[in-house]
Amino acid sequence: AVVSTQSTGENECWSGLTPEVMARLARDLNFTYEFVEPADGEYGTLSMNKKTGVKEWNGMVGDLLHNRIDVIAMDLSVSSQRRYYIDFTISYLDSGVSVIIKGESKTDNKFFFLSPFSLSTWIAVFLAFIAITFLITLSGKLSPFDQHGILSHALDDCSCEKCEEGKKNRKFFFKKNKAQPDPKCLMSVAQKEVNSDSISMNNALWIIGGGFVGQGGEPLPRSPSGRMIIITWWFFVMLITNMYGANLTAFMTLDKQGVPIKKPLDLLKQNEYGWGVRHDSVYHVLLLNHINDDYRKLGNLSTPLKSFESGMEIAEEGQFAVIEDTQWLEYNISENCNMFFVGEKILPIPIAFGLQMNSPYARLFNKQILLYREEGYFNELWKKYGKRIEDRKCHSNSVGNDKQLGFNTLIGIFYVLLVGVTCGMLLLLLEIIIAAAIESRSKGGRSFFDSVMHRVMLAFVVTTFPRKRKGRRRKIGDEDATKPSNENIDKIQNSVKVVPNGNSAVV
Repeated sequence: AVVSTQSTGENECWSGLTPEVMARLARDLNFTYEFVEPADGEYGTLSMNKKTGVKEWNGMVGDLLHNRIDVIAMDLSVSSQRRYYIDFTISYLDSGVSVIIKGESKTDNKFFFLSPFSLSTWIAVFLAFIAITFLITLSGKLSPFDQHGILSHALDDCSCEKCEEGKKNRKFFFKKNKAQPDPKCLMSVAQKEVNSDSISMNNALWIIGGGFVGQGGEPLPRSPSGRMIIITWWFFVMLITNMYGANLTAFMTLDKQGVPIKKPLDLLKQNEYGWGVRHDSVYHVLLLNHINDDYRKLGNLSTPLKSFESGMEIAEEGQFAVIEDTQWLEYNISENCNMFFVGEKILPIPIAFGLQMNSPYARLFNKQILLYREEGYFNELWKKYGKRIEDRKCHSNSVGNDKQLGFNTLIGIFYVLLVGVTCGMLLLLLEIIIAAAIESRSKGGRSFFDSVMHRVMLAFVVTTFPRKRKGRRRKIGDEDATKPSNENIDKIQNSVKVVPNGNSAVV
């Protein structure tokens, strides 16, 4: 609307924020006015006149310069180009230049399930999976208290020939002397220990600890070091899956998936989406004069739009962005749940009334507008007439609010995993030291260092023993399923060669 100081009594036909401001100014400053419209319906741009070949202002700015009106009472953007020709009052609203785009269906993205985490996070999780697999295997092989360590040590120390000979003579000794001790084969004892599912303090802590992370306390691994690593991994997986599920739910509640544009400058980094702005508009000029080269490029490469309405029609078809005034966009897409803002404002723009240079109304208008700002009058008017985008009931307002969880966001969870793995490896080192110390004491001819190296070498011994099957009933006369058969023992003994220093190695 354009203001003239002559009243025709037709001002009642106009309603909205600006007409209400003008009505109050007229009451407070005691003047009359009339709203009129520009002949071309434009705000005012400096463009080339095809008839005269000279650049001229059109729209409301042109009417003001030609003294056809006294005040531009409209949401007129303040720019240095306009300020050179006309004067402005103190701004009464703060707007800006923004970009809107149509949201895409999440079903268009075939890999939507990967959206909650960034690529760096997925890579980090995969590397953690590989690392934990290796460390669990290493712990299972090196630990003296895990299945492999128990059986390989028994295989190394057991003299099964004497053991079996003792078992054959056991009945004879039993008849003659009841006090004769029962000869024990270390292999049988180790196998029983491995197959044992009895509740001990170690197993009890393992089962209860597994319950905290939603696991059932599986029998493997058996060593404290292995269990420390695996329970830390379970805790890590629990946190990662919960974070993934929560963020996936957040992504699924939004209708703007598949849009690769998260901020305005992303338009320059892709080829799928075009963008447009009304050329010669103040927004186009601001982009071309921006200090940032990328924003200038954004303005130069933009598609010229004849009007805002034509740009919206193209945007509704998809894969096209419209650059326009922020307040104007908010008002026009407030009921359109398919359109979204892309990131933040490109730059802020003040909104003010336009006046002729050295206008007698400038000082009076500025005084009253400043008073209204201090009262919060314009904020209340915007609540009354403005359509705030955040009040939409359909979904969130801006593409880019649904952020992926990057590695830096989840790095604390990886720190927890690192601490748990470090503790597990320290426990493994302690286990080897304790086992080596006991072995060097029991075998006087072997030093502590040799015992440590011997324990490490046992990791390469092949041990294959049948585990007992739960629920299998034994018939009378069957051999104890927990004991290795003579055939298996012979195979194992034949697979191990004792070298001169007493260490075992696989043949």
